[in-house]
Amino acid sequence: MIKQSNYVSIHSCELSKKYAGKHVALVDNKIVAIGRNRLEVYKKAIKGIPSNKKVGVYYFPSKDEILTAL
Repeated sequence: MIKQSNYVSIHSCELSKKYAGKHVALVDNKIVAIGRNRLEVYKKAIKGIPSNKKVGVYYFPSKDEILTAL
């Protein structure tokens, strides 16, 4: 899971632009499912992978959801 978190950190800008407002499931740094509902994305992701693989589901907020810190 740490490797996936690292992948998301490194590629967050491009992922945020492409998947704004969506949940994205990653397995071995590959996107395996995308959608608007976290649980549905997770269920899609686990269907096609071996049980020993870990799935990470990440949410990328849209521009309207991002808060600006002052």
